Amino acid sequence: MSGIVGSKFNHRGSGVVASVGTDGQTMLSSGAGKKHIFETVATPSGGLDVADVWRVNSGATTSATGTTLTANWERADDVGQGSLGTGMTESSGVFTFPATGFWAVGWRFSMSHGGGVQSRYGGGRGYVSVDGGSTFTEVLTTTGSLVQNYTTTWANNYFAFCQLDVTNASNFQVKFEIYAENTADFHANTQKNSNCVWFQKLGAT
Repeated sequence: MSGIVGSKFNHRGSGVVASVGTDGQTMLSSGAGKKHIFETVATPSGGLDVADVWRVNSGATTSATGTTLTANWERADDVGQGSLGTGMTESSGVFTFPATGFWAVGWRFSMSHGGGVQSRYGGGRGYVSVDGGSTFTEVLTTTGSLVQNYTTTWANNYFAFCQLDVTNASNFQVKFEIYAENTADFHANTQKNSNCVWFQKLGAT
């Protein structure tokens, strides 16, 4: 019969006797008619380490000179939403990464015509700094028309994406800016993601 005798594992009718593994090991097959072996199997790795979503909870107005979104940022915290791992740090609209690695950064927002001279187009830009905020370089941009139908103005949705190789978490920072031909209103909400940026760590650098 099958069973454990002393420190041996006996397979009924096979005549094959194998040693018993130790705590934490997994029994593996070494082939038909052969002894089983016991090995310590590494815990599977992979998947996202960090996933974080932020949004601006109060509207803003922009112009041709551009407006950096420096205030009213909050982590998305509605029912059913959440973050994974140690998320981003935000200060005056500047985001700092919690760890090195390859990071996906996405931005979704909407704008419409503001008061004053109406705009034919608007958009947004994302900037990255690799020197702790001393200088910023544009790494993502999106531009679209602000549709006008006589006196009626429609909002336009914008999307932008980039992938960053964050080699130094202390020095890498990102910030976001909106702009328009003349004036435009940036839509915001504190209960849903009418605008949002998301950060996902994809893997090690």
